[in-house]
Amino acid sequence: MIVDAGGIKTKKWRSVVAETAREAMYNKDIFLCAVSLTVSFYLARPKNHYGTGSNSWKLKESAPEHHTKQPDATKLLRSTEDALTKIVWEDDAQVVEQTVKKYYTAGATGALIKIIEC
Repeated sequence: MIVDAGGIKTKKWRSVVAETAREAMYNKDIFLCAVSLTVSFYLARPKNHYGTGSNSWKLKESAPEHHTKQPDATKLLRSTEDALTKIVWEDDAQVVEQTVKKYYTAGATGALIKIIEC
Protein backbone atom coordinates (compact mmCIF):
# COMPACT_ATOMS: atom_id res chain seq x y z
CA MET A 1 0.00 0.00 0.00
CA ILE A 2 1.34 3.43 -0.91
CA VAL A 3 0.18 6.46 1.07
CA ASP A 4 0.69 9.98 -0.29
CA ALA A 5 1.52 12.42 2.51
CA GLY A 6 1.68 15.79 0.80
CA GLY A 7 3.16 17.54 3.87
CA ILE A 8 0.27 16.77 6.23
CA LYS A 9 0.20 16.70 10.03
CA THR A 10 -0.49 13.72 12.34
CA LYS A 11 -4.30 13.84 12.58
CA LYS A 12 -4.71 14.27 8.83
CA TRP A 13 -1.98 11.63 8.23
CA ARG A 14 -3.97 9.05 10.21
CA SER A 15 -7.05 9.88 8.18
CA VAL A 16 -5.21 9.50 4.86
CA VAL A 17 -3.59 6.22 5.97
CA ALA A 18 -6.95 4.87 7.16
CA GLU A 19 -8.69 5.76 3.90
CA THR A 20 -5.91 4.22 1.81
CA ALA A 21 -6.02 1.09 4.00
CA ARG A 22 -9.81 0.80 3.55
CA GLU A 23 -9.32 0.86 -0.20
CA ALA A 24 -6.49 -1.70 -0.04
CA MET A 25 -8.52 -4.00 2.23
CA TYR A 26 -11.72 -3.82 0.18
CA ASN A 27 -13.24 -7.33 0.08
CA LYS A 28 -10.41 -8.68 2.26
CA ASP A 29 -10.58 -10.03 5.78
CA ILE A 30 -8.96 -8.14 8.63
CA PHE A 31 -5.82 -9.81 10.01
CA LEU A 32 -6.53 -11.70 13.22
CA CYS A 33 -3.06 -13.25 13.49
CA ALA A 34 0.47 -11.99 14.07
CA VAL A 35 1.77 -9.70 11.32
CA SER A 36 5.04 -8.26 10.11
CA LEU A 37 5.01 -4.55 9.23
CA THR A 38 7.50 -2.72 7.04
CA VAL A 39 7.08 1.01 6.48
CA SER A 40 9.32 3.25 4.40
CA PHE A 41 8.61 6.94 4.92
CA TYR A 42 9.55 9.43 2.18
CA LEU A 43 10.01 12.95 3.52
CA ALA A 44 10.63 16.15 1.56
CA ARG A 45 14.10 17.59 1.49
CA PRO A 46 14.30 21.19 2.69
CA LYS A 47 14.97 23.79 0.00
CA ASN A 48 18.30 24.65 1.64
CA HIS A 49 19.61 21.20 0.60
CA TYR A 50 19.59 22.43 -3.00
CA GLY A 51 21.64 25.00 -4.85
CA THR A 52 20.29 28.31 -6.11
CA GLY A 53 19.68 29.80 -9.52
CA SER A 54 20.66 27.46 -12.35
CA ASN A 55 21.68 24.88 -9.70
CA SER A 56 18.31 24.89 -7.94
CA TRP A 57 17.71 21.28 -9.01
CA LYS A 58 21.14 20.12 -7.81
CA LEU A 59 21.69 18.70 -4.32
CA LYS A 60 24.45 20.46 -2.38
CA GLU A 61 27.45 18.34 -1.38
CA SER A 62 26.78 19.37 2.23
CA ALA A 63 23.20 18.03 2.13
CA PRO A 64 22.79 15.07 4.50
CA GLU A 65 22.08 11.66 3.04
CA HIS A 66 19.83 10.53 5.89
CA HIS A 67 16.75 12.14 7.42
CA THR A 68 17.85 12.71 11.03
CA LYS A 69 15.40 15.48 11.94
CA GLN A 70 11.88 15.49 13.39
CA PRO A 71 9.63 13.61 13.09
CA ASP A 72 11.40 10.59 14.48
CA ALA A 73 10.79 7.15 13.02
CA THR A 74 9.00 5.74 16.06
CA LYS A 75 6.42 8.56 16.13
CA LEU A 76 5.78 8.14 12.41
CA LEU A 77 5.38 4.39 12.87
CA ARG A 78 3.11 4.73 15.90
CA SER A 79 0.68 7.07 14.14
CA THR A 80 0.61 4.77 11.12
CA GLU A 81 -0.06 1.67 13.26
CA ASP A 82 -2.88 3.49 15.04
CA ALA A 83 -4.44 4.45 11.71
CA LEU A 84 -4.43 0.82 10.55
CA THR A 85 -6.15 -0.53 13.68
CA LYS A 86 -9.64 -1.98 13.06
CA ILE A 87 -9.04 -1.68 9.30
CA VAL A 88 -6.07 -3.97 8.63
CA TRP A 89 -5.76 -5.69 12.02
CA GLU A 90 -7.85 -5.88 15.16
CA ASP A 91 -5.15 -4.41 17.41
CA ASP A 92 -1.63 -3.12 16.73
CA ALA A 93 -0.40 -5.56 19.40
CA GLN A 94 -0.62 -8.12 16.56
CA VAL A 95 2.47 -6.49 15.01
CA VAL A 96 5.24 -8.82 16.15
CA GLU A 97 7.91 -7.67 13.72
CA GLN A 98 8.45 -4.18 12.36
CA THR A 99 10.90 -2.37 10.16
CA VAL A 100 10.79 1.38 9.73
CA LYS A 101 12.92 3.54 7.44
CA LYS A 102 13.02 7.27 6.71
CA TYR A 103 14.26 8.65 3.43
CA TYR A 104 14.56 12.07 1.90
CA THR A 105 12.82 12.44 -1.43
CA ALA A 106 12.71 15.08 -4.10
CA GLY A 107 9.46 13.54 -5.36
CA ALA A 108 6.19 12.62 -3.72
CA THR A 109 6.12 12.36 0.05
CA GLY A 110 4.35 9.56 1.87
CA ALA A 111 4.89 5.97 2.88
CA LEU A 112 5.18 2.53 1.38
CA ILE A 113 3.52 0.06 3.75
CA LYS A 114 3.90 -3.71 3.55
CA ILE A 115 2.03 -6.06 5.88
CA ILE A 116 2.39 -9.82 5.82
CA GLU A 117 1.05 -12.62 7.95
CA CYS A 118 3.63 -14.29 10.20
